[in-house]
Amino acid sequence: MNFENLFHIKVEQAKNLFGEETLNRLQKSLDDFNAVIEGKHPIHARVDRDVPLPADGGTTFYKGDGYKLSIVKSLNGIMRGEEYIHGYIYGPIISFEPNVMTGNFPNIHHLTFFTGDELQKLLVASE
Repeated sequence: MNFENLFHIKVEQAKNLFGEETLNRLQKSLDDFNAVIEGKHPIHARVDRDVPLPADGGTTFYKGDGYKLSIVKSLNGIMRGEEYIHGYIYGPIISFEPNVMTGNFPNIHHLTFFTGDELQKLLVASE
């Protein structure tokens, strides 16, 4: 996903409108967002050791400059009749700090369902 797709403004315009510091923070968050979608580790954000890990299948938390990144890996199933097809909801959630974005929902996310095998393929292919 590129900057314009996510924020609906060209980078050159964003620099003038938001300022260079905020633009840099948004770009770093986008780099991490895209890395996670590709099954990779974040490029800029670092593990947030202050957040307890949930027992949900593997969700992890990171801190970046002006944002927090949650990599959701949560056990889920899709029903086929009375049987569960087991898998995961996987993807990034970027939660911006007030010095970058404010409002009722200062977050962006891309969460999708994967079967266990398909998520494993994505994560292994990215190593």
